[in-house]
Amino acid sequence: MIRLVACTTLLLFVPAITDAQRADNAAAAPSARRGGWERIFDGSTLTGWRGWRQPSGAKGWAVEDGAIARVGEGGDILFDRELGDFELRLEWKIAPGGNSGIFWHASETTTYPWEGAPEMQVLDDAGHADGKLRETSAGANFGLYAAAAGAVRPAGEWNAARLRVRGNRVEHWLNGRRVVAYTLGDDEWKRRVAASKFKDMPKYGTFARGLIVLQDHGDRVWYRNIELREFK
Repeated sequence: MIRLVACTTLLLFVPAITDAQRADNAAAAPSARRGGWERIFDGSTLTGWRGWRQPSGAKGWAVEDGAIARVGEGGDILFDRELGDFELRLEWKIAPGGNSGIFWHASETTTYPWEGAPEMQVLDDAGHADGKLRETSAGANFGLYAAAAGAVRPAGEWNAARLRVRGNRVEHWLNGRRVVAYTLGDDEWKRRVAASKFKDMPKYGTFARGLIVLQDHGDRVWYRNIELREFK
């Protein structure tokens, strides 16, 4: 005997996904898919970023060709989340003669990021006076620890940077090379700070958590492919 079974087809309406939603979904994708890495810049908007000591917006910054670009006077721009131990990776390029930087553990209780936050230097070494000294060259812990020579690429070319902060141990990487390593707050750090321009800034390097800040030093600079992973 043949048994006839009635079948009911259920049709579901699925709304179309917009390009903006695709970008948001990519930025919010589970970090476990990429070894704990999280995109913190979606490549098309400044969502999650704002100006230093500003409630919202980022005057002087815009998105150009998938990069956060300094396009005019406006001050520094920050990722709006406080971090403890983390690793940051991104690409940057700088205009000829240009200067910028990546601050970390910055606190808006200071007037400027550099009053409390260490800096990974972003620079056109060949075209800027700071490139003559390794302590202020591209990749250096600005003013304190010299970067190894020969790692940076010329102005207008993209450089791959990584900044790793775990406990008090800090590493700067540039184009696949570790160019700086130091221990925050140890005797050597304190000696170098005491001999630097930061000696009269009592909060410098003292914050255990803080913000990542991209510096507006008055020059054209671009940052893209910005990813972060936090260590718990």
